[in-house]
Amino acid sequence: MPAEDTNIRLSNKRDKNLINFLFVFIIVLPIYFYFYKIYICIYILH
Repeated sequence: MPAEDTNIRLSNKRDKNLINFLFVFIIVLPIYFYFYKIYICIYILH
């Protein structure tokens, strides 16, 4: 029973890490592309 409990806790921790990773990916990636586009525009204009 304690071993099972530990496995559940580990799987929950892994799921939380995965959710955090996906959240960061979804939030940061559009911001990154937005700034990258601005950088390219500035680079082309100058």
